Amino acid sequence: MNYLFYLGHPAHYHYVSNVLPELKKKGHDISLMIRDKDVLIELTKHLNYDKFFVRDIGTRSLFFRVLTILKRQLILFAFCLKKKPNLLIGTSIEITHIGKLLNIPSIVISEDDASEIPLLVKYGYKYATYILAPNCCDCGLYNFKKIGFNGCFELTYLNHSFVPKKETIKHLFGNKNRFYIIRVVNLNAHHDNGKKGISNEILNRIVDHLISFGTVHISTERNLPKNLEKFQIRLEPHLMHNALYFANLFIGDSQTMSAEAAILGTPTIRFNDFVGKLSYMQELESKHNLCFGFNSSQEIQLQNKLEELISNPKLKEDWLIKRKLMLAKSDDITSFLINLFDKYPQSL
Repeated sequence: MNYLFYLGHPAHYHYVSNVLPELKKKGHDISLMIRDKDVLIELTKHLNYDKFFVRDIGTRSLFFRVLTILKRQLILFAFCLKKKPNLLIGTSIEITHIGKLLNIPSIVISEDDASEIPLLVKYGYKYATYILAPNCCDCGLYNFKKIGFNGCFELTYLNHSFVPKKETIKHLFGNKNRFYIIRVVNLNAHHDNGKKGISNEILNRIVDHLISFGTVHISTERNLPKNLEKFQIRLEPHLMHNALYFANLFIGDSQTMSAEAAILGTPTIRFNDFVGKLSYMQELESKHNLCFGFNSSQEIQLQNKLEELISNPKLKEDWLIKRKLMLAKSDDITSFLINLFDKYPQSL
């Protein structure tokens, strides 16, 4: 089989990082279409697959977004005519359009509920052959296309096979025996419109609160105020999961990093206006009790929870126990995906 994987975000690479080499071992031909997003190119530059990179055009305006999508479609169309893949996989409307046009099956990978990604639903789900999503995820009108599993995609790379290496991140502890990671993002994707996260004012207050208890590190997509620049973490992308595992606490407005930290057994606070709206995060919060979510109007609740967590001397130990329980209740999603793609379409 000849597969094309569209990777539009660093998380998308991680979802399939353990799947791709197994498919290659089984004799399948793998190609990657990789978007220039955050650290994605850095993460994938070492991969020995047929790969090509695509960059966005211009600004974040609607006009340039449309131009960017058209550019990707032309690139993908030309690739498909040349390589003739048997299956298109990824989180992108482009694979569904070109798949429909050239009669190539497409599988959209998604963790977000349909209500929070209306454009992908309207212009992507409609034309997709299948949607690969957690059982808890609501695909709206297209639930009939869903291939479901028990858990979330982060478990494909942060499960029992993940072996943390403390020696790679020892410097993050500084001169204290605790360190905390804060993640702030831009929230400028189309589905982020009107959503708020951790403002600079709130960020300052969080740092002021934590600094006397341990070393503080900020991972950021945006420019930080001058007084906070000294806290910015500079870490090789492949070491970030080690940092998240050994951190004593994580606070962020990123869905992906919040999920990763929680799954790794790190007490997690998520602060943004997606709280209560994403089923897979709700599972981590209410079913597994691994993280806490507060929206942008709940700063007082955030500060109270922060105080409660850092005053618990057994905090990390408690969360690692919760992590073990969560892993025991989740599917082996990596094996599930390998089997799905390796034996497609019989595996359906």
